[in-house]
Amino acid sequence: MSLKPYLHSVCIILFTILVYVPYLGSMPLFDWDELNFAESAREMIVTGNYSRVMVNFQPFWEKPPLFFWMQTISMKLFGINEFGARFPNVIAGILTFLLIYNIGKRYYDSNFGILWALSFFSSFLPHLYFKTGIIDPFFNLFIFLGVFFLFRMNTPSENSLKEFSNGTSANTYRIKNSLIAGFFIGTAILTKGPVALLISLLCLGVYFVLERFKKVISIKEMFLFLLVSGTISLLWFGPETLKNGFWFIERFIRYQLELAGTSQAGHGQPFYYHFVVLLIGCFPISIIALFSYKVTSEENNEQKKLRVWMLILFWVVLILFSSVTTKILHYSSLCYLPMSFLSAYTIKAIWENRIAGERKIKLVLVFFGILYSIIFSAIPFIGPRLKEFSSRTKIEFVKEVLQIPIQWELYGIWIGIIFFALILFVIWNWNLGNLKTATVSLLIGTALVFEMLLFYLIPKIDILTQNAAVEFYKSIKGKDAYLEVVGFKSYGYLFYSDKQPTNHDESYNKLWLLMGKIDKPVYLVSKVGTPELAQFTEFKELYRKNGYVFLLREPKD
Repeated sequence: MSLKPYLHSVCIILFTILVYVPYLGSMPLFDWDELNFAESAREMIVTGNYSRVMVNFQPFWEKPPLFFWMQTISMKLFGINEFGARFPNVIAGILTFLLIYNIGKRYYDSNFGILWALSFFSSFLPHLYFKTGIIDPFFNLFIFLGVFFLFRMNTPSENSLKEFSNGTSANTYRIKNSLIAGFFIGTAILTKGPVALLISLLCLGVYFVLERFKKVISIKEMFLFLLVSGTISLLWFGPETLKNGFWFIERFIRYQLELAGTSQAGHGQPFYYHFVVLLIGCFPISIIALFSYKVTSEENNEQKKLRVWMLILFWVVLILFSSVTTKILHYSSLCYLPMSFLSAYTIKAIWENRIAGERKIKLVLVFFGILYSIIFSAIPFIGPRLKEFSSRTKIEFVKEVLQIPIQWELYGIWIGIIFFALILFVIWNWNLGNLKTATVSLLIGTALVFEMLLFYLIPKIDILTQNAAVEFYKSIKGKDAYLEVVGFKSYGYLFYSDKQPTNHDESYNKLWLLMGKIDKPVYLVSKVGTPELAQFTEFKELYRKNGYVFLLREPKD
């Protein structure tokens, strides 16, 4: 059997591994999400209880367990560490790139599939996506697959039409795709929650309206779709309810509603928040995708409907998560997939001279390219001057952080210079008519520049945000003592101190640890200027570092 048909797929796998595996575990996990999820997986391993999601060995009702199961497998292979926590998303990256390449190849050609994969890879937030230990890469992959099979249900391919003439009925085809769609939406629900079902139903509803209220799904197909998605999700929700009663599921559902209706953890942002995040954080594909409406269409019916579904998915996700009160950076990350499709769609039109306003695209790319170049080049000069802003804030923790001595190496200037040179190279080739060279260089070059930027910035961000605290957490590992934080939210103290379960119920009561009659030492981590510290007079300060204060309380005889 010839390997030539699979050559691109093999290259995608090797390329993804090469880009995302090196240095994957070199930096500590970041609060909150990375450490939250890694801690739940660690506690599954420690307790041997894989059915219940816990944090601090107490029920954690915010997330279902599927992603934590993936992390536990990874941690058993690679250890309970940063690499083990993040490696599942390398697999998510491989699957995502293979999926969008093959969908692009199926409905357009292999060049389109490569462009789609490159578009996703090239911009900052999508590029960072698979280097993290968060749930969203798998969650979004499953939702995308569910929506894709709803699209397929309504858009038989030419091969499917041939099957119909050979005896396979259109009804069988639609039912098969509704079942597959239900499977992936059910899997998404098991990954993060019922919002996956909401997104898929909203997409279906919008398509129903755009089709002028023609039937897009029958009652039978909808029943089967909901039955399969519900059955998959009940693989965990069902036994959990039978074992522990309805209180856990009730609390889980209540949390999901609270998340939509109230601002959680200081993440109440304006309506336009995700619009700005996608525009700035997804350069250059956000700019390129903006001009997709300028494309002169030469699509067949399948291509047109695929584009329509991608637009529906994009706007449903963006408007939905712009409407909820809690807005967190990665909530709009499902938009990366349809946005990168629209980028590939626009680039293909540029290659084929089927787009109006080509000059405007170049001008906007140049504007943002120069802006980013200036910002990148300025970082080594702005960094050392952060301490000058410390006098302008009344928040003691921020004041301390801004004065942390960090080496801002001047080689960082070259990141901006290289990016500016890249933009010039792209525009020069574009003007010469070398459209493929220009666009592919823009995508690959931008990704490489962002990789350099991450290598330069992430260690410094770690020092500014959590390095001192993580060092202290690790120093407590193995000690016969309690560890707690006050004045801020963290999961790092659990993960990095390797906290073990205990039969001492009071040890999970923060007030007892801070003021009760303790049986062993209590180490406390807080931020300087935390007013609550004045209440805890029995604690002795050990030292301060990088805005954190570390204290100890000894038991009394």
